[in-house]
Formats: sequence, C-alpha cells, structure tokens
Amino acid sequence: PALGKADQIAFVANNEIWSMNDDGSELEQLTTDGAPKNDLQWLDRNTLLFLTGTIVKYHKLDTDSVETLTSFPPSYSLDAYQVSRNGEQVIIGMNNEVFVVPFDLEIMKDIDSRSKLMEMEGACILPTPKTKAALQVQEARWSADDKLVSWLFNGIDAGHNSLQAAQVGVFDISSCNEETIDML
Repeated sequence: PALGKADQIAFVANNEIWSMNDDGSELEQLTTDGAPKNDLQWLDRNTLLFLTGTIVKYHKLDTDSVETLTSFPPSYSLDAYQVSRNGEQVIIGMNNEVFVVPFDLEIMKDIDSRSKLMEMEGACILPTPKTKAALQVQEARWSADDKLVSWLFNGIDAGHNSLQAAQVGVFDISSCNEETIDML
C-alpha cells in the first residue's frame, strides 16, 4: 500500500458506507440502512467504526456485520468519537464536553453515559470548567504520534469579540491533564 499505508478506502455517500481498493476497483456498498453516518474510521484492516446519531457502531468486513459498540441516550449529542492511532485512547466529544479515555472494545460496550465516562479508570482528559476540555468540540483528530489532537470547535472570533466562529485548535495533551492542555 502506498497511500497512507491503507489498502482500501472507505467513505460515506447517500448515508451509506462504501469501500473500494485504493485504485478505485471493487467498489462495494457495506451498509443499507439509510441512517446518517459520520466519523468513519478504520480500527484495523477488517473493522470500520462510525457514528449514527448517538450510537457508535462498527462494521466487520470479514463477516459483513454491523454491531453496536455503545449507545448514549437520545438527549445527548455525540459529535466526535476518534480512536487514537495506537488504539489505546479515544476522544469523545459529547454534550459540548471533551473526554479522552482508554479505548477497549469490550469495556466501551458498557459505557453509555457521561457518569460512566467520568468514572473510567485511566481517563486522560475529562471536561473541567474553564479548561480547553470544556470546548464545544465538533470534530477531533489525532496526530501521527498520538500526543497532539486537533479539535474543531466554536469559539470567540479574534476580530469580533462577540461573534462565535468555527475554529481549529491543535492541542498538546501528552500530560494527560485537562488543566495543562497546551494550545499550539
């Protein structure tokens, strides 16, 4: 594989997940439910993770099956769910708060509320008022070394102190402490 070390490309079109080889051959529709999907991410060569509403699902290519990883109540908003490149942590943007917690498929199946996220052993970043973890995160991405993250959030526009504007910030979270998150 030459492109991003991937041998397949996955994407969402018309609310369905599709995959194809990196040369465009073998286009295949993987889902058929018509539900909106976002935050599509490869966990490994066989597993695609994605969001649909407040539900985190994954598609296993070898069995052509879709499973629910976890589901949050409809009163929640689930805006981001990105697993680190090494598979050890996940950034969750939920209800205008940011969580960076350990990622394990079996453990995550039991995490279905804010309180369970707050109680997770080994949590790295938890939403704390007046810190960068209290931003309204809409998207999140990890750096190649998993020490930096970028968050798309609404913040005060520098040119107009009263206007909210979409902003992207790159943050050093290597200290695993919401009080010392450093915006680069």
